Amino acid sequence: TSSQVRQERTLRRAQCGPCVPLLATYGDATAFEMRTLGEGAAGDGGRPLLFDRVLCDVPCGGDGTLRKSPAKLSRWSVAAGLGAHALQLAILLRGAALLRPGGRLVYSTCALDPLQDEAVVSAALQQEPALALLDPAEALPPETLASLRYSRGLSSWAVPHPDFETERAMYRSWEEAASPWAA
Repeated sequence: TSSQVRQERTLRRAQCGPCVPLLATYGDATAFEMRTLGEGAAGDGGRPLLFDRVLCDVPCGGDGTLRKSPAKLSRWSVAAGLGAHALQLAILLRGAALLRPGGRLVYSTCALDPLQDEAVVSAALQQEPALALLDPAEALPPETLASLRYSRGLSSWAVPHPDFETERAMYRSWEEAASPWAA
């Protein structure tokens, strides 16, 4: 499946650098469960196993790969991108729950859609006050930063109606858009 291919690719890339020890998993990332250290369950004397670094390489609409895979354009839809948002947010929040205080979490997609990128990160920051967005200058070594081109990202975005192809409606927020989707 595409998820397995994605996992294998991520693992190959991780093995190229010094990231030992490394735990790579495949499964439902929204409910990824870790055992506790010590006796009993967390809350019964044991303490949860937390990670120094977490990579959330989430499934997405794939519109960022259209140049290398033009056939994906025929399968792309507004509804698929909108539907990915909730899953991506759940994975990101689960990754944050597995992160030790002071650890680093990287959220990764191959999407260009702000609803799958900035909107997910923004929602996670609102729901998890312990999370903070780092400037690349704070997070990356100078040699990496020197060769990196980046921009700040969006702070607002329009939310299309799930049936945008026929409805052509746009909303200013998820809350505004939620009522037509519930109908």
